[in-house]
Amino acid sequence: MGLSIVDPKMSMEMSSRGYGGLLAFLMLLVITIYGLNIWILTYMFKLEKNKCQCSLGWKHRFVQVMLFVILLQPILFTVADKFNMGNIVRGIISIASIAYVVIAFMYIKELEDTKCYCSDSPARTTLKVLNYINIALIVILIVAFIFAIKMLAKVMKDSHKAPALSIERAPLLAPARATNDIIQSIPSKSSKKIKRKSNSKSK
Repeated sequence: MGLSIVDPKMSMEMSSRGYGGLLAFLMLLVITIYGLNIWILTYMFKLEKNKCQCSLGWKHRFVQVMLFVILLQPILFTVADKFNMGNIVRGIISIASIAYVVIAFMYIKELEDTKCYCSDSPARTTLKVLNYINIALIVILIVAFIFAIKMLAKVMKDSHKAPALSIERAPLLAPARATNDIIQSIPSKSSKKIKRKSNSKSK
């Protein structure tokens, strides 16, 4: 196989095209989700207009309000950040979003179990599919959070074990050091001979 020389400008153009394609896909995804939420919200208002009694109730109202909140999230976050309340608002909306997923699931199941025919619509099916996607995302986030905690605990456990290993090795090193000290304390034969000669000369 021959060597292929890649032009740096060409690689930069390819990477920029890749990022551009990813950005375009994300923009299209956001627009699609917003469009679906607007369609579902319109469907919820139609249920009230058509007086579909079997679909009305507090779950219907909660889903309706949360759809408004989802659509107005960017505006709410911008206003909250100006008043230094961004984290509080994001926390409240996060908790409300989890409650929305649970209540929307209960609401759709209730409509299906009670055979509420006046609520039967492609919009209801779309709400059901989006809710299942939200449930899957929440499960993935929970699993990732648990995995991150386990990894952090493992790292902390290993960091605590490192000093313990050095302490355990210390008794093993102690006899070697003691032996070395004993060897150094024993005078060599040559030193003994020199001492004997010096003593004989003095006599």
